Amino acid sequence: MTVDILSLSATGLLQGYAKHSLSPVEVVEATFSRIDQANPQLNALTVEMRDSARQEARASEERWQRNAPKGLLDGLPVAIKDLTPLKGVPARQGSLTTSEGDCDWDAPRVQNLRKHGAIFTCKTTTPEFGWKGTTDSPLSGITCNPWNLERTPAGSSGGAAAAVAAGIVALSEGTDGAGSIRMPAAYCGVFGLYPTAGRIPYIPLSTIGEMGQSGPMTRTVADATLMFAAMVGDGRQDHVGLTDNDKDWRSFPGQGVHGLRVAYSPTLGYANPDQETLDLTDKALSVLQELGIDVTLVDHVFDDPLPDFKTLYSAAMAKICGAFSEMERALLDPGLRKLAEAGQGVSAVDYIEANMARGECALTLNRLFSDFDALITPQMPFAAFEAGRDFPAGRGMQEWFEFSPYTYPFNFTNFPACATPCGFTTEHLPVAFQTIAPRYREDTLFRIASAYEARNPFPMPGPHLWRG
Repeated sequence: MTVDILSLSATGLLQGYAKHSLSPVEVVEATFSRIDQANPQLNALTVEMRDSARQEARASEERWQRNAPKGLLDGLPVAIKDLTPLKGVPARQGSLTTSEGDCDWDAPRVQNLRKHGAIFTCKTTTPEFGWKGTTDSPLSGITCNPWNLERTPAGSSGGAAAAVAAGIVALSEGTDGAGSIRMPAAYCGVFGLYPTAGRIPYIPLSTIGEMGQSGPMTRTVADATLMFAAMVGDGRQDHVGLTDNDKDWRSFPGQGVHGLRVAYSPTLGYANPDQETLDLTDKALSVLQELGIDVTLVDHVFDDPLPDFKTLYSAAMAKICGAFSEMERALLDPGLRKLAEAGQGVSAVDYIEANMARGECALTLNRLFSDFDALITPQMPFAAFEAGRDFPAGRGMQEWFEFSPYTYPFNFTNFPACATPCGFTTEHLPVAFQTIAPRYREDTLFRIASAYEARNPFPMPGPHLWRG
């Protein structure tokens, strides 16, 4: 029965609650049973909230018995990334330099989830301060991929993606400053959304500004719209808060995609994906064409913006690490320390020039979207590589940014994007395609991803894989 419960989507669990065929107490107990089974192999969690979750589950069960649920998520187990403040538990952020004390406040996006009845069961692993695209840290060690325990789940929301794929939770919060939702979503075979700034309140403010955002990571697109609807703010919770967040985001899956115009760029003009990745992405595009989407090949979108992005990103890491003592610096991930040292050399003029380049890159995308409703690319150039490494061996790479050429450009410009699973390599590792929409058009992302999912539902790894 436990496996059956945890194979259900969040929307399926809610249907069970409404019919009184499932109880939040039953689901929370199944969640902790799955944690006991899976987390010793995955190392995807930093802390569990068993006592508070059980108390909240009993309160939720009582509300459902009265047919009076609270909000959109009443009784659903939810995981929160360890970069995000959650009252009553530590926020160590993957670092030995942080306090072991409990947070005394909820981030606004957590407040929003709590108002909708979410039951917080656990926090998920992250690299130190979310600095890189794989999930290992001096504090928590190495997080593994549920599809192959020797491979990375990517990062920095790798614990969140692994927890969703392994059935620990159906809903998990991630954050994304350079691809940190979309990379692990792709490597773990789940859906992940990077939204427009101001949709979901991002407080405390990110050191990389609007480039960093929070979003849902789920096993289905419908679940993502459900969680997204609960996470969005009212426009006053964020310095760039939007005023049209009262849309019914759950209505967009299933609206159809016939007549949408999509640009497809296999390389953006500079990436070098594996042929197997291209073949699977091409196959996904064929499905979308069958559904009535007009697809146009666009070889070159822009030149690689990585140098300018790194200027801004390294300066942000320098800010994070700048107040540490020499003793604390010695505790940091060596790669983070190196990037922060590079950021200390960024001048004000360098920073302004990089920000101007950011504006030019965004204008290029605006011009593209005057002719197209969306842009599609591969999500990652190749499948998951060895866990515990910052970047794959044998590909001539020097830093982690190089293995994710499709993600950071859309953080750089803050255009909403999502990862949609679309198949498996010959090693049975997940592959995804990325969809990018004009700013404020998350609805288009949900429509395209759900149309594809309806034809090709996203399978999840079985216990025989994540048990090793």
